[in-house]
Amino acid sequence: MRAWMLALLLAVPGWASADCRAALDRAARSVVLIEGQGVYGSGVVVGHDRVLTAAHVVAGLDRIWVRVAGERRAASLVTRRPDDDLALLVAPTGDLPALPLARAPLAPGETVWAVGYPRGGPQRRGQGQFDYRRDGALYTSAPVDFGQSGGALLRCDGRRATLAGIVRAFGAERVDGELRRLDDLSVATAGTRVRDFLRHDAPLARVPMRFLHPAASVARAD
Repeated sequence: MRAWMLALLLAVPGWASADCRAALDRAARSVVLIEGQGVYGSGVVVGHDRVLTAAHVVAGLDRIWVRVAGERRAASLVTRRPDDDLALLVAPTGDLPALPLARAPLAPGETVWAVGYPRGGPQRRGQGQFDYRRDGALYTSAPVDFGQSGGALLRCDGRRATLAGIVRAFGAERVDGELRRLDDLSVATAGTRVRDFLRHDAPLARVPMRFLHPAASVARAD
């Protein structure tokens, strides 16, 4: 089934791929680097001066910074929802546009991209396929690494890239007592949970200035 769907995706006219690349480039501008007392993570601009990230990235931090246009800017935690691993920050994001949420659910086999800052380095965009959803989490084959928690899981709807979820973890397996990252398994909080969080736990208007394959587990991508 997946092979058939992948073949269908590859059969899409070439102009669509070019449009998606341009759309992904535009969307990636709204994915920012987060720093805090030796911790690196990623975040997504969801409104003017509003940055969404994974709750575990900023847990216990006294000071948080967001890098915008190469500049380190102070950020403040507004609210967190640990159950869905979501947190909202307020920080000066300049003219970075808010990344719109995807309107429709992902289809099995659909191409997705995980965008973030692995280990605090340059931004990286990992491509994969959506596998399944469970308990408000999206499981995909898009590769992620430490530092990409809080980053964007993107989909491309023709000529527009939208936010399908917030990256929260990568798959890992224990080999000879050592936890090794899996390049083909990552987890993101679903866009429906993100939408609910922004509407109910963190309405923008009121904000001031593990289920995996055998022998595998989840390691937070922070």
